[in-house]
Amino acid sequence: MKKSAIFIVLLVIISLGICGCSREDKKYVFRSCFIDPFQGRVLAKFVLDNLKLKKAAVLYDVASEYNKGIAEIFKEVYEQNGGRIVAFETYTTNDKDFSSQLTKIKKADPEIIFLPNYYSEVPLQIQQAKRLGITVPFIGADAWGSAELIKLCGAECDGYYFSTHYAADAATEATKKFIAGYKAKYGTTPDDVAALTYDSFGLLWQALKTAGKKDRQAVRDA
Repeated sequence: MKKSAIFIVLLVIISLGICGCSREDKKYVFRSCFIDPFQGRVLAKFVLDNLKLKKAAVLYDVASEYNKGIAEIFKEVYEQNGGRIVAFETYTTNDKDFSSQLTKIKKADPEIIFLPNYYSEVPLQIQQAKRLGITVPFIGADAWGSAELIKLCGAECDGYYFSTHYAADAATEATKKFIAGYKAKYGTTPDDVAALTYDSFGLLWQALKTAGKKDRQAVRDA
């Protein structure tokens, strides 16, 4: 066994290549989260198959690999499955005025707007869109998954959609126990990072128990 056979548990590393691991090292790398290609694909299919919307616009941060990656995957899958991207607009990190891009999007007449951007940016984008008279629904990715989004956006974000690893409001019995324990200790509702951390260490602990011995290969195989 190589001395380098140390386990890496990726909690929220959702990009395909961000690990930077060699082919051999990847045998000891495990994720508890989904990856960007997966959520981009699922979001595109959700818009087409569930919402039945065939015309979409996209506004994303071109300087962010996360935003850019999901936007491109969404566009690819959406178009491959019969949808039409009527506007594909970009901005740069820290921009505050999206009126130019949103005006182009409004003229393109989409049925839905995809914002694969961070929760801190989304409220301003939605507010500016509504001021321009845009009334179509919005959809986002897992970077929307923060209680801060509702604090920043309020009722203006009600009724929209986003992908997430976990949702406290849709908790099952096992998740309710986790939420109650987390609240008792920290005084706040756990977000998706907290939930993924809990799951990751739970998986590691289960692997250790299943292996039944302090052997790296046995734990990996478990």
